[in-house]
Amino acid sequence: KALKKDLKKRNDLLAELHVAKELHMTLGQLRREMTYEELWVWITYFNLMNDEREEQMKKAQRRR
Repeated sequence: KALKKDLKKRNDLLAELHVAKELHMTLGQLRREMTYEELWVWITYFNLMNDEREEQMKKAQRRR
């Protein structure tokens, strides 16, 4: 549980893990093969996609 609690505090690591998962890479592969700038482009992209998905869900709920 301590690791889980510590991980929740590490937004940078959580973001890396999310991108690695979405791109079907290990964390090690991601860190070796991707620049910091590219990583943040991917993080921003996934955040935008998430925002759009949430907005679509809100619109669908308002129609009910």
